Amino acid sequence: MRAVAFILVVLGALGAHTLQVRLDPARHQRVDELELMVMPAGEAVRAVSLGYETLAADLLWVRAVLVYGGLDGEEAAQARVAWLGRMIRAVVEVDPIWRTPYFYGATLLRTSGGLDDSDEILHLAMEALPDDPYFPFALGMNHYIARDDALEAARWLKRAAELPGAPAWYGMAARGLVTKKSGLETSIRYLEEEIASAGDEDLREKLQTRLDQLRHDRWVEELEGVRADVEAQLGRPLTTIDELVELGVTPALPPDPLGGSWILNADGDVISTVAEVELVKRALRWERSVLTRVFR
Repeated sequence: MRAVAFILVVLGALGAHTLQVRLDPARHQRVDELELMVMPAGEAVRAVSLGYETLAADLLWVRAVLVYGGLDGEEAAQARVAWLGRMIRAVVEVDPIWRTPYFYGATLLRTSGGLDDSDEILHLAMEALPDDPYFPFALGMNHYIARDDALEAARWLKRAAELPGAPAWYGMAARGLVTKKSGLETSIRYLEEEIASAGDEDLREKLQTRLDQLRHDRWVEELEGVRADVEAQLGRPLTTIDELVELGVTPALPPDPLGGSWILNADGDVISTVAEVELVKRALRWERSVLTRVFR
């Protein structure tokens, strides 16, 4: 009887939410302050779940994933990212041995810009599931991919590689991460595995965007190396990257993972046309922000 009452209460709450969603077609364009005020405390939910902690955690997790699907902006989504972090913490407080919210929750937060929250979830995972090698490895990749801290990343990867059942490539990654090339290869493989296991389309798209960028960076490193060798032999700089093909060094340039083409920019660096445009946009945004602060 208690189970029936609990389920009816939860279903009623979810039904009310579903109705609100249908009445608000603009929900992805603005932050609903009233919605974000509803934040269950994990310990409180666990106490009132009447022994059905697993069911309660399931429902909170579904709610978290739905909110993640609405994170389509940057600045406008900051409140929702903070809310998402608190909700995922509530889920793992209700059901601390459930692996899924740790595994996916940390990735959801990282791809949404909640890097500190992602780290926190991974630390909680290591406390609850200390023998699972994935979590210290994922924390290491947070440090490498998002913070560009290879030494701290290598420390966590080494810890992951030492745990029983760790994939063999974890150890190789830990030893090679301090070099840029090995770090890129490790990051690419890590993201490929995340994409393969991601069940959410929005998450896959965000991971794929980051993976394409890393593949771009890997090709930039390769092309820069080839260009340097050719320029040393010619005794002059290349005027375009296409000269590598014209000189017969390579039959063709590799496809640009970002969907553009390869160029030498004004500084003489190899870059994708897509990445070059993005750099210009970032520079303009930075200039506008500076001017706004100066003249406001």
